[in-house]
Order: sequence, then structure tokens, then C-alpha cells
Amino acid sequence: MADFIKIRGSYGITGNDPAGFYDAYRALTTNVDYRGGSGITSYNGSGTIAYDFGSAVTSRELGWEESKQMNFGLDAHFLNKRIILTGDYYIRDSESMIFNYALPVTTGYTEAKNNLVSVRNSGVELQLSLDLLPHNWDWSWTIDANIAMNKNQIKKLPNGNRSIVTGAPWMEWILTVGRPLYEITGWRSNGIYATDDDVPVDPLTGNRYLWEIRIRNIMAVSIRRCAGKEFHWGCFVTM
Repeated sequence: MADFIKIRGSYGITGNDPAGFYDAYRALTTNVDYRGGSGITSYNGSGTIAYDFGSAVTSRELGWEESKQMNFGLDAHFLNKRIILTGDYYIRDSESMIFNYALPVTTGYTEAKNNLVSVRNSGVELQLSLDLLPHNWDWSWTIDANIAMNKNQIKKLPNGNRSIVTGAPWMEWILTVGRPLYEITGWRSNGIYATDDDVPVDPLTGNRYLWEIRIRNIMAVSIRRCAGKEFHWGCFVTM
């Protein structure tokens, strides 16, 4: 029989300000040399000052990140606390997350910063504790097990929710609405070939896979893998 049962629930909104004091303003610099130059800080004997095109473009609307979290939980004890069960289900919506994204070189800047990304995290956490021997015994035997399952999903991206791809071709990081945060596209080896003639033929074109020839005959195909595990678990036994 149950000795104790408690149902929990909570809702809250928290803020986070990861930006610097002046990130909402365009940065200035006293170095007006070309990017990567040794430095020019004066002109005709007067000090120079100009916009710093090496820093990210920002917006005066840059603000705090906001997270709305809802949690439901259950605590239950059975058989004089020899069985203890704890469970939690949560949903956390992180909105207006600050994100730097690349800009065309024609703008003069490399990237822009603003509250552009929204992500949802939801999951379940369960913990079970078992006291296998009566409390009046001289020794004890307990088992503690837990499992946590988390799912994250991108809800909003800049530029009309267009996907963002960064990184080298063999290890690209991808942001796509409706998908987990930072999926990875990589290469998977499918064999090593002694000569170009041994490289398989693409059935759609009738030509050999030229990309594989360029990487020294190591055939590779693009695959998508999500960073991180879908769940984590653990079990501890104490005697």
C-alpha cells in the first residue's frame, strides 16, 4: 500500500542576459587599418575612430532571453519507504535566444547578433529507490535507479526560418526548425579503392562518384546524426 503520495506542479518565467553591457550598440575602434593590418590609429596627427567592422552587427532591440517552464511531478512512498518513486515531466520554452548568424561579405560585417532563435526542451525524469531488507536488520541492501529522457526542438530561426549550416563539409552543424538543436552531417566511409576504375558508378548519372575520387578514393556519403543521446540512465547498488 502507498504510505505517501504527493502531486506537484509549477510554472515560471525566468530571464537570462548573456550579452555584454554595450552589445546593443555598434562597436567603435581606434584602428582604421584594413582587417588584419598592423594598425593605423592616427591621421595627419589626429587620433582616428571608426565603426568596428570586425565585430557583430547588433540591434538596439537586443534584449534578455526568456524561458517559460512548466513542471509536473509525483512523489510516492510504498511499504514504509522501502520503495520510493519520484517522477517529473517538464516543458521549457526558451524564446528570443541571442544568436550570431553570418552576413554576406558585401555588408562589410561578418555576422549579426540579435534575439533570433527559440527552442523547446521537454522530457521525463524518473527515479526509483528500493530498500530490499527490513529496517531492523543489521545490514542493508539498496538499489537506486534513474532515467532521464530529453527532447529538444527548434521552434524559430531568422530569415524566415531558413536552415543554418556551418562548419566544414565533413562535419557540418545544422539548425532546422522542427529538428533537434545542432544536428551533425558527416561522412561515413564505404570502402577504400585501389584505382579510380574501382570506384562505384552513380546509377542516376552513369558516372563514377567524382567526389570520392577527389578524397583519395575513400567513398563517403552524407549522413545525419543528432548530437547527444536520447536518454541517460544509471543504477547504483549499495550493501
